[in-house]
Amino acid sequence: ASDGVGAQTLARLVKAFDPGWVHASLSTDLQHDLWRKFALIATFGGCCALANATIGEVRDCPDTRDLLTRSLAEVQQVAAAEGVTLTDDDLASIEHTLTKMAPTGTTSMQRDLREGKPSELDYLNGHLVDLAHAHDLSVQFHEIVTAVLRLHAARGHC
Repeated sequence: ASDGVGAQTLARLVKAFDPGWVHASLSTDLQHDLWRKFALIATFGGCCALANATIGEVRDCPDTRDLLTRSLAEVQQVAAAEGVTLTDDDLASIEHTLTKMAPTGTTSMQRDLREGKPSELDYLNGHLVDLAHAHDLSVQFHEIVTAVLRLHAARGHC
């Protein structure tokens, strides 16, 4: 909020969440923050669902750990084409977040696909592929994730 009253209201709202279980903060660059969150969720969801594995299994296997890095690099490339800079430090921070997650963690997309429910695949990895193609970019990993997981979704399981 650019006016003083709106900024004060937002600050009070953030403070109200502070002692609780919800982490809240004011963003000075909302587009950047949204792309960081998108990079985390599309990477976590796409890699774990494709591997049908927990985050611990994915990050502890060198071959699949590399997929996390590849996924983030592709998101970084598309974000740049969309006018948002995700720095290498941003990607390192996201990878650090993935390493702090409980090793048994799975994603809602992964569970939904396994259970034959609608998932956010087309809103995450599929959307990234669409954006990449609009900019004539190649995002091979996310194209594979989207193609394979759409097949699983059509069958109703992962």
